[in-house]
Amino acid sequence: MFSILAPGKTIPQHRGPYNGVLRLHLGLRVPTSEPHICAIRVNGETRTWANDEVLLFDDSYQHDARNLTDQYRAVLFVDFMRPLPLLAHWLNTLMIKLIAKTPFVTVTVVDSGRFR
Repeated sequence: MFSILAPGKTIPQHRGPYNGVLRLHLGLRVPTSEPHICAIRVNGETRTWANDEVLLFDDSYQHDARNLTDQYRAVLFVDFMRPLPLLAHWLNTLMIKLIAKTPFVTVTVVDSGRFR
């Protein structure tokens, strides 16, 4: 998914509904500005994006974002299954399959180089 944050906008504090995934943000178009003007705060810790750089965080923690610049910010979101022991992995897979049946989620699985 792509997240585009307009100039002067903020995303209020929120958290993901489920802690079975880790979220990656890849900076695609990040305004250069003073630190923390275009930033994300996760669990009270603030980080900034950079073009062609990755941020990885636990989406189940409280987080918010801001773009107080005069330019658009664009990042690519990618969710990864959290590494877990076998039984927890099976339960996590089941939960993700259930969540994937909702109209708000798109799931792409790569298996041996094939998409399904």
